[in-house]
Amino acid sequence: MSENNRIPINREIGFYIRTINWRIESGIIKVGLKLFVSCGPRIIAALKKFGVRIFLDLKFHDIPHTVASTAEVAVRHGVDMFNIHLSGGRDMIMRTVEAVENVSQQLGVSRPLIVGVTVLTSFSEKTLREEAGVARNLEEHVICLARMARESGLNGIVASPREASMVRQKIGDDFVIVTPGVRPLWAASGDQQRILTPRRAME
Repeated sequence: MSENNRIPINREIGFYIRTINWRIESGIIKVGLKLFVSCGPRIIAALKKFGVRIFLDLKFHDIPHTVASTAEVAVRHGVDMFNIHLSGGRDMIMRTVEAVENVSQQLGVSRPLIVGVTVLTSFSEKTLREEAGVARNLEEHVICLARMARESGLNGIVASPREASMVRQKIGDDFVIVTPGVRPLWAASGDQQRILTPRRAME
């Protein structure tokens, strides 16, 4: 990409922050796949200049060494939170936690929160059973993965709002639950199957 075609990231971010009047001191901004691929890691540095905390939502999923070493790079970029797919298995999770703890200590920074993706909100009970080949029902599978996440040293999970209260009851209060799929009635659901309105999600 030529310099003329580069996105003026710092200027654009500053404009949007001022326009929507974010309370940056308490905010955390998600950097997802599309934004990250469009702008590259420089989007993280640009956001950090405005005091924004970063949730790097790239859902790492690969062999243990690859995920662990990629997580180290995420720490070096200064992210405050990132996620990995729990279906990568216990070894992948534990090696990632260890790598992140080590590099955080080396850099003298706080360890970012690591949350594990349970079942994507685009999955239904039927999809999980017939396409992914999981014999457990969806709620049981989410709980099983959440337990593994906790036992392996993660700070929390990503789960749909439909499973959040169940996870809280089974796993405990001191566990982060990130809930995509919270949408008002008038909003399009897109690919998401397991969604709730903000009011229902808070009940």
